[in-house]
Amino acid sequence: MIVDVVRGVAALGEPFLRTAPYTVARDALLAIRGIGPFSAAAILLRGLGRMDELPWSAAFDTAGEQIYGAAFSRAVVERRYGRHIGYWSFYARTRGARSARM
Repeated sequence: MIVDVVRGVAALGEPFLRTAPYTVARDALLAIRGIGPFSAAAILLRGLGRMDELPWSAAFDTAGEQIYGAAFSRAVVERRYGRHIGYWSFYARTRGARSARM
């Protein structure tokens, strides 16, 4: 299966993944056998720096609750950060990890 993923991503190519509209790039990755929503988002976010979307998970909810308290909601964060939501996820997770160590 890993061979399918590597070949599939290579066939799409970095220029396509960097420049295609986010949803087109994400859907092309999802069409590759072995890539699901989390992996597609990780490739775009971590691999290529595309901060357009965030695959919400409980970890992000926990970080949001730590930062905003009762005022936290996914909708508010999405509205505020828009297509830069990935940056929020990075900062929220970093802040959450720091809080856990204190």
